[in-house]
Amino acid sequence: SRVNVAEVRLYQGRAAQAVEELERVLPLLRAAYGGDHVRVASCLHTLGEGLARQRRLREAMEVHRRELDVWVHAVGSDHPYVADALMSIGELELEQRSPKEALQPLRRALRLYEGGRFANETANAQFLLARALWDSSGDPTETCDLAGRARQRLAEAGKLHRLELEQIERFLAAHGCP
Repeated sequence: SRVNVAEVRLYQGRAAQAVEELERVLPLLRAAYGGDHVRVASCLHTLGEGLARQRRLREAMEVHRRELDVWVHAVGSDHPYVADALMSIGELELEQRSPKEALQPLRRALRLYEGGRFANETANAQFLLARALWDSSGDPTETCDLAGRARQRLAEAGKLHRLELEQIERFLAAHGCP
């Protein structure tokens, strides 16, 4: 599909081309499936990621909020796809230096991921939440606990997550966490 091609472009570092393609495809998907369809939500997710990579953070936030609404309508509020949208929103809040605003979506995403077999996603949510807590002058004990649990999950997952694990290790060391 054209969304898949755009995803490949995005991961090749060709965000502008991906966004351009997705902006052409999105109206077609809405016309074919309706505005509250999973294919529309998936396209919105990739579009939001592309906009974020272009540093168009406000636009990315608007797109991810629309994505969240579509996922909730299409699959219900307790589905892991909802957690993916919440993670994107939380990460954008951190990027925009709004860590307090990141807390609620990241806590909700973590709750949704912890209910299933989503070890990597859970670890990512734990680490982003730890960063948001630290940056918003939150509880250092909870911050260190979350980052430590994220480290443990990724260490158990193996070598595939070496870069993320190194990032967590640096965070733990910089913040005096065990």
